[in-house]
Amino acid sequence: MNERMMNTLKAYDRKVRTPFGLLGTNENALTFSLGYLYSVCPEFLRKTLHRLDIKNVHFTRFGDIEISLQKNTVKDKRGITDLEIRLPGKFHIIIEGKIGLDIPSLEQCEKYLPELEEPIKRLAILQNAEHSNWIAKYKRENHAFKGKLKGLYWAELVEDAISLLRSYPESSSEGYWLRNFIKFAKEEYYMGSYTHEVWIVPTNKNEWWPGGLSFHEIHTKRGKIYFWSHGKFANRKPLYIASRCGGFDSVQKVLRIEHDVTPISIIPELKKVRGGDKWQNLPSTIWYLSEPIPLGRKIRTGPGLFNVHVTCDFDLLLTCDTVVEIRDKMKERREGMSE
Repeated sequence: MNERMMNTLKAYDRKVRTPFGLLGTNENALTFSLGYLYSVCPEFLRKTLHRLDIKNVHFTRFGDIEISLQKNTVKDKRGITDLEIRLPGKFHIIIEGKIGLDIPSLEQCEKYLPELEEPIKRLAILQNAEHSNWIAKYKRENHAFKGKLKGLYWAELVEDAISLLRSYPESSSEGYWLRNFIKFAKEEYYMGSYTHEVWIVPTNKNEWWPGGLSFHEIHTKRGKIYFWSHGKFANRKPLYIASRCGGFDSVQKVLRIEHDVTPISIIPELKKVRGGDKWQNLPSTIWYLSEPIPLGRKIRTGPGLFNVHVTCDFDLLLTCDTVVEIRDKMKERREGMSE
């Protein structure tokens, strides 16, 4: 049936766009949809296992994997886990799903550890915010988390689902539910949106070849792109990028992101670059940028900050004088969220 001819169905005072929309509007709805997709699409589950450093699971074993939603914990009958994935004799994963910027407390994470019983143990915190700082902090405070506590982004899982669309047409069961999960996550929960508000990246004005472009010019003038090869930063989704070269006085909005694209395919002049590791021919992540948006003031780099990437909240661009100050203020905020 043509979608435009369908009646409007509402639940919980909002339009239902996918079958998952019938689950509700809270965190449980999203983790339920995720658990169901794991159960019907083993390749999607495999991608999450890889993100948690669990590999070499033979395809014949996927039928033995147990997936549980809202399971009562064994040690504390009053406790409930959001999502558990378990292969007897192999691995046991507990996923704690969060929406927005909330993070679980240290005590909450510690309660999950005794529940993990298989040889390979993982406690994964799934959220839409930066997680590296507080996870590192928890590992320092409790060494039992070492090798077990991991962070996942909802945006990563949406990307994994999108990457499988070519393999599974919409007419297949896997393809149907992959598409519904993507739509549910992106349209109803905006999990494909962003991981940071601003990403401040170091650049320079050195010409790559005589009379040619510099890295800074590729960002702000010629290509209006930022790129990085070798997979580093591939999951970073900022709203804005600031190109820092002795400081910066503007930001650029991220218009879209592409993966596995060679920089030379976008800027053919890069073939003039000589020597090095031929990075211009390597598959890279490309962030496409808008015209520079003036801030009305210049933010200096500050002392001791060289090839360092800094992520921050946008309001700090309005109150801080240097990138060093921005970095320190963000560190204070993140540590405050983890206390």
